[in-house]
Amino acid sequence: PVNLSLIIFLREDIFALMEQYFPERDKLQISRISWDDEEILLRVIEERIRGDDNVDIWAKYFCKTVNQQKVKEFIVSNIIPRPRDIITLVKQALGNAVSRKHVLIEEKDLIDALVEYSKFALDTLITELVPAYTDIRKFLYELSAESEILKRSELEEAMQNVGIMDENRDELIKMLCKMSFLGVEIKNNIFAFSYNEDQFRKYDAIARKNIARNNITDCRYKIHKAFHVELMIEA
Repeated sequence: PVNLSLIIFLREDIFALMEQYFPERDKLQISRISWDDEEILLRVIEERIRGDDNVDIWAKYFCKTVNQQKVKEFIVSNIIPRPRDIITLVKQALGNAVSRKHVLIEEKDLIDALVEYSKFALDTLITELVPAYTDIRKFLYELSAESEILKRSELEEAMQNVGIMDENRDELIKMLCKMSFLGVEIKNNIFAFSYNEDQFRKYDAIARKNIARNNITDCRYKIHKAFHVELMIEA
């Protein structure tokens, strides 16, 4: 006999699709890795670069500020909080620094890396949505150069412009919220982004209560900063 334990790691969106078929969800032994904790997310980079050396990688390899923000704040505030996203941004910045023969990752290296990362984030979103919405790329580019805060009527107008049918619009907006492209307004000028299914359910319920409580006829959404550069969004 062998004592065996099995651990399965799943992406949040894949787990959410499977979850609906579980007959007794309360009996599942699950743990979520919360990447929206900034310290945990930054450790992904720290552990990759530090190796066996007990050094402060941010002081040794990175500039102190970017656009007057502390470098760590700049990184986490401009990405979807996922390991692949922070790795993509920092890896591109490191490549820029090496190509330019910089002794550390400088401000320009990170700013230029953000351009490539934002394109990566948008391409990833499109790849995941295009099987269900063939016009998703046209729709997202329809939002280019708009304000980061949009009314639902403005989103629907952009959908109409690219031929997305009325019956598909509610579901598309819901998917864009689930995939962190859009954040919902939960209080006046306070927007919340969902990074897992439970967060989406909670923020969606709060947003609906906010709409009912304040008699809002045209609810608002906010485009995540990760997509601002590629879509030339006005903050």
